[in-house]
Amino acid sequence: MGKKFFTVLVMAVWLAAPAFLHAQETLTLETVVVTSGRVEELLKDVTTNITVISGEAIEKSTANSLTDVMLQQGLTVYNTPGTGIGNVYIRGLSNGSNRLEYESKVVVLINGHRTGNSNLDLISLGNVERIEIIRGPAAVQYGSSALGGIINIITKKGQEGLTATMEAGIGSFDYSAEKLSLLAGHNGLDLALDLNHRTRGDFKVGDGGGAYAHNNYKHNYNGDFDLGFTFLENHRLSFHHNFNTRRGIESTSDIQVTWLRPGDFTGQNNTVYNSALSYEGSTENKLFSWMADYTRGLYEYTTDTFKDPRFPLRGLAYPNPADQFTQRTELNQFTLKGNLNHELASLTVGYDYIRYDAENHRHTYSATAPTTIASASSYLENHGAYLLGKLRLLDGSLVFSAGGRYDIFENVAEGRGVERDKSVTKNNFTPSVGVAWSPFEYLKLRANYSEGFLMPSPTQFNGGGIYYVPSPDLKPEESKTFEIGADLNWNYFDASLTYYHTGYTNKMATTSVPSPDPVNWPNRTYKYINYDGAVFSGLELALGVDLGAAFEQNFKLRPYASLNWTRARNEDMLRPPVPHVPSAVAYVPSFTGAFGLDFSHPEYHLDANLNVAYVSKSWAQDFRSAADRPADWTQWVRNGGFTMVDLSVSMRIWDFKDNGYLTLKAKINNLLDEYVDYTLNFPQPGRNFYLGLAYTY
Repeated sequence: MGKKFFTVLVMAVWLAAPAFLHAQETLTLETVVVTSGRVEELLKDVTTNITVISGEAIEKSTANSLTDVMLQQGLTVYNTPGTGIGNVYIRGLSNGSNRLEYESKVVVLINGHRTGNSNLDLISLGNVERIEIIRGPAAVQYGSSALGGIINIITKKGQEGLTATMEAGIGSFDYSAEKLSLLAGHNGLDLALDLNHRTRGDFKVGDGGGAYAHNNYKHNYNGDFDLGFTFLENHRLSFHHNFNTRRGIESTSDIQVTWLRPGDFTGQNNTVYNSALSYEGSTENKLFSWMADYTRGLYEYTTDTFKDPRFPLRGLAYPNPADQFTQRTELNQFTLKGNLNHELASLTVGYDYIRYDAENHRHTYSATAPTTIASASSYLENHGAYLLGKLRLLDGSLVFSAGGRYDIFENVAEGRGVERDKSVTKNNFTPSVGVAWSPFEYLKLRANYSEGFLMPSPTQFNGGGIYYVPSPDLKPEESKTFEIGADLNWNYFDASLTYYHTGYTNKMATTSVPSPDPVNWPNRTYKYINYDGAVFSGLELALGVDLGAAFEQNFKLRPYASLNWTRARNEDMLRPPVPHVPSAVAYVPSFTGAFGLDFSHPEYHLDANLNVAYVSKSWAQDFRSAADRPADWTQWVRNGGFTMVDLSVSMRIWDFKDNGYLTLKAKINNLLDEYVDYTLNFPQPGRNFYLGLAYTY
């Protein structure tokens, strides 16, 4: 793993042999979660492995994005600087890199709602109360795309009184950030607001890798707004809005940029927003509860590719726009849900209506005006009904769970070579069963079987654009997972261990096919077909101890770790294949882990966090152009085997008593200045610093 990795590992655990809980916060079996059953329930009743990350832990970390949070939890992430594309792998399955939520295998939710966007880097982290992660399929609850897992961001609600925080800071590589947060409430009204602005210039990579030009963003605005009104005690109306706008992004994968060879690069703009109008109610005794909401999401991505003149005197108008691509996806979701919650049993019944409308346009520039060379539009409509039940026996220590979901999908696509309003209708049924037994109040044993699926998209079914031909016989991708595990919360010690086995089948990927019409179509066209898939199995381990509480101190000192071992086996040429290692599954490392120390001293108002993330090697495809390849180039290489160390410290430096206080924040990312590229040939910034000052009233 490398000398640097072991050096930092010793630093993280020298105070205690055990490491500690992955969520950096003590979880008990009485902790309330909402993601697994789409209703509030105790953690001891959940039959799957679920991770809870507190907003406090995120605030204390160095994370600037949801991608950073996932890495610091020991999960596999893939991120490309400048483009701001953030992907995560859970149990070998990814949310994808094409920005289309309905083609993703891991779903990101905000307060249980879909967002319309699968890019982790474009989801605002402001105003987060906690994040809940379901590892493994959750299709019964959430439908298509939830093969690998669910990431649910639960946001804060306003509270009685008024709390406001303003923060500003600067950092390496011309980084600057400003933030405003507000929590308020009065007479049933509650308000939560968080607004952020960040900018960053070109950076240097670690380990003496030099400058990395055209990898910056000029403006990144993001925020979260929640307004609610509670009436008759058990009824609440709310409006929630989350947005992220990133402007002036530049991106290139060529590090060797000089004045003689400025390099091709891409200019991008991204816009993401998600709005939800919700009503929740219940009877006075909470025996019956119900909910209805409507969600609308939008993701818009525009990119301009600029040509490299290859010589500074050629093309004085450098950069010259070559072509423009626009992708727009709109989400509309309507949900109804009812719940009966009795001491002996609970039952949840729900209905989801989900529709995605997508448009893709590509333009090329002439001397006078842009010309459209390709355009396609499509929509996917989904009606889904689900039923979830729990039976509690032996005074609630033994819990059986079962559920089922039935979905109907209609896929419509139009574009070159596709008949207008050509439709493919499919249906799908998904089951799940589980059991949890708590022989002691501090121990839970669990077992669960669940299935997930990914319905083909309109383009995959019907073809589209100028290169893809229809494939109406495509089958949905499927995952079937069995897992067993145990959760322990005893005195100051926490532990969680899970073994899982996933069969992943019907992988959808393209293959070259003869052109259906050589006159009107390109000579080379593609078609989506099903491949057999893969088998994933592994262990998920989390351990921890609260040393401060154990020694009856008034401070918190918590070593922690989250470890993931994965064994992936290719079945009949899962795409993309690794030709000389047929059994390998690309982009899935065998080991990922996060270690660290979390410290808080309430008397001195001092907080610190040291986090060490490690990712082992995996197979990756080298997409460099022929001009940039070394002489001994091979298409598939081993990538990874790096350690990312981050350190953050914050301390209250001035107390104005009744008029608020000042907090000084310092953060160091990539402390060891390692060369790190989650995605091959897209290295992360080298060692960098942030210094900020926050005023809270």
